[in-house]
Amino acid sequence: MQQRGLVPWSDVPVLLVLGRYTQGQTSSPSELLPFLAKDMPRFTHWSVCAFGRNEVACVTAAALLGGHVRVGFENNLVLPNGSVAASNAELVAATPRGYWRIAGLVSSLLPNWQRDGRAQSAERNE
Repeated sequence: MQQRGLVPWSDVPVLLVLGRYTQGQTSSPSELLPFLAKDMPRFTHWSVCAFGRNEVACVTAAALLGGHVRVGFENNLVLPNGSVAASNAELVAATPRGYWRIAGLVSSLLPNWQRDGRAQSAERNE
């Protein structure tokens, strides 16, 4: 259907799965890189889910790169600190905390950054 132009690549929702069901269930944000390589198709709606303790790091990286996230007990039971989550809601709540921690770090490294995301000119800060 895609070859006939009925379903363009950009309209296909894609779920990228990082890691796998194995002993220790690990995943890494670096596993996103092959999916984002220049020679890979570009999708307008892509999501990431990940296995194991690094789930929040993986989905945070995806969100920062423009993707959507899927988090929950179906792939992971462990919080970023290594403890077992008491509920699915606890895993979901950890995700925006990870995102805002990284976003805060990035904004602290950019002295000309405003809260609304627009860069200021260097002259305005002097």
